[in-house]
Amino acid sequence: MFNAIVGFLMGIANLIPGVSAGTVALLGGIYDELIRSINNLLSLRFTRHGFKFLLEVVAGIAIGIIGFSNLIELTIEKFPSATYGAFAGLVIGGVPVVFSQSTKKTKWYWLCFIFGVLVVIFLALLGGSADNDVNNVLKHSPARFLYDIFAGMMGASSMILPGVSGAFILLLLGEYHRAIAAINAMDAYIILFMGGGIVLGITFMSKLLNFLLERKRAATFMFLTGLMVGSIPDLLLRPPELVWSQLLAGILFGTMFSLYFSKLGKKMEMKRSHEGTI
Repeated sequence: MFNAIVGFLMGIANLIPGVSAGTVALLGGIYDELIRSINNLLSLRFTRHGFKFLLEVVAGIAIGIIGFSNLIELTIEKFPSATYGAFAGLVIGGVPVVFSQSTKKTKWYWLCFIFGVLVVIFLALLGGSADNDVNNVLKHSPARFLYDIFAGMMGASSMILPGVSGAFILLLLGEYHRAIAAINAMDAYIILFMGGGIVLGITFMSKLLNFLLERKRAATFMFLTGLMVGSIPDLLLRPPELVWSQLLAGILFGTMFSLYFSKLGKKMEMKRSHEGTI
């Protein structure tokens, strides 16, 4: 049941620019098992337990995305300061968890952190405006479908990498509102092509991440921490008109929820480890 709840929150995270579903999995204490189960499935070595685990997580993700796409869009439109403040708070609360995964803090690893910050700032400065064309947001054409596949592949990184937000990447690629509109309108063509890109992206990123974590774990998590920290200013500056009271309340709520969820995830992880030794 807890796996489905974490999956549900991962699904909601996939709708939020700047918040990573990978970070949610890490906070929920299921991250290592998620990576291991995906790799086993892709290698056709999956077990009954691994398949059941993935089924629960994927079901939760699907419910979170379908059930909350309208609500997320509505809160961003009606209460942008509070909403983006909460998003920023979720990221702030998740930074210590990802940062703690890096056991080395030498100059080289801090350079990895700085590089991660600069990557997100650079992407934010290059952020596209294709999302703003409401009339063409659900346009069908071979070129748009190919771009949907590409965007899905890039956005799928949030399913695997803590610190990388798929919704944020889609926003920068000019595909975020198209994805949300397609889900709300149940546009099968866009969902199919973008979903295909997501499957390809998860396949590639899970293999790449497995390689990096085996050989450069500390440097990888320092880079991911930099990505998270770099996304915070962008989130805080997204509201068209800042309402400071709402922004601060949102940050406080998001941070407290993130820290509480992290604590709950550690308890569940310890419980599963204890059950596994019995």
